[in-house]
This record gives sequence, C-alpha cells and structure tokens, in this order.
Amino acid sequence: MCFIVEETLDEVIAIMHQHNIPLKLEPNTRTGACGKITSIYIYNPDNKLIELANYPHK
Repeated sequence: MCFIVEETLDEVIAIMHQHNIPLKLEPNTRTGACGKITSIYIYNPDNKLIELANYPHK
C-alpha cells in the first residue's frame, strides 16, 4: 500500500524518528502511477509494508 504525502520525505522521516518508527528502506526514487516519485518504507503495527511517497514539486 502506498500513501502519497504532501510533506517532504525529510519531514516524514523526522516524524518517524520522533515516534521511534524505523525505516525499512531509505529514500528511493522510482516510477509511480503519475511519474517519478521518491519513497520510504515502514512497517505498520500488523507488520505490513507501507510505502510513503511524494511527487517532486513542479
């Protein structure tokens, strides 16, 4: 599951660190449904992998 976030991934990563949520993978650029995205991955409480991504600002 992927959630598109409005915040920068640096802001999202800071929030994850504040709540002691470890990142599975560091920021990674890939192709999303609407073009290039940058993503990070975390596990939810049910141990399911979640993608948090944003599109570059235009």
